[in-house]
Amino acid sequence: MERITEAFVWPFRDPEWPVKLLIIALITLIPIIGTINGIGWMLATLDRLRAGDEKLAPANLSYLARGIRLFVVELVYALVVVAVGLVLYVPGVAIAAHQGHGQGNAVLIALAILLNLAAFGLITIGSLAYTFLLPAIVLATDRGGIGAGLNIRPVVGRCLANPINTLIAGLMLIAASFIGGLGVIACGIGAFYTAAFALAMQGGYAPGGGYVPPAPMGYMQGGVGYAQPRTDGLAIASLIVGIVGVVCFFLCLGIVAGPTAAIMGFVSRQRIASSGGMLSGGGMALAGLILGVVGFIASVITFFVYILSGHTTTTTGLATLFQ
Repeated sequence: MERITEAFVWPFRDPEWPVKLLIIALITLIPIIGTINGIGWMLATLDRLRAGDEKLAPANLSYLARGIRLFVVELVYALVVVAVGLVLYVPGVAIAAHQGHGQGNAVLIALAILLNLAAFGLITIGSLAYTFLLPAIVLATDRGGIGAGLNIRPVVGRCLANPINTLIAGLMLIAASFIGGLGVIACGIGAFYTAAFALAMQGGYAPGGGYVPPAPMGYMQGGVGYAQPRTDGLAIASLIVGIVGVVCFFLCLGIVAGPTAAIMGFVSRQRIASSGGMLSGGGMALAGLILGVVGFIASVITFFVYILSGHTTTTTGLATLFQ
């Protein structure tokens, strides 16, 4: 990919993309089997992209064998993240329920709230870590099977070998998930097509496992003159995600969207500053960074308000019930 923004638009170059995405979306409605087939279809599409064929794979129910391994690996990682959160969440709920009997202890109620917040924080951090590890997990699983995908040390090592590109790839996945959320409104089709986008963004991975980052445009071919500066795709993505975080702060989306937009904006400004004038969009990157911070703060405040008001209502109701 010459530019990060290409990851969002290349599927439209396939003249049959509406039909293919519709068929895959309908197949994915089949519980479990549809999801596994969808993962396999995305991997097949990724293979085509790596081979230089910018067309989506044929849409049918023939990718179960290809997708089952990655499905199992993703399921295991998801269960681990949830289990870690439950270690703190279950005691918090138990304490809160016990304090609903009669006069509640303020210290124990505060402890229950802290445990619930800590559980939410662990799940959020674990989900983000998994997202940034996902490109390496996909490569390891596709090449070495389930065991390779679950072997966390080489997976983390591959990510740490090139942290900037790992960060960019993870941020692209997060940005794609927001577009998928919007697609759910449109009969759910957008979610599947964006999931294909998310894996297709990893098409820049070289056969050896290293990420091939988008090169900034320098001199024109032949060394004659300069290329016109282009807007950095990360700046655009930062602004969009930052707006989503601020607008949807009441849904607490800024807790994830805010840091994502801020990091994207920061990385974009660094890329622009080091591009020698070949990249533009510093203003958008700065706006996305600021909106990310604002959205995060607003969402955190909203989250605490929801938790405190909900806990107060629950405790009062339980106390009234058992009086």
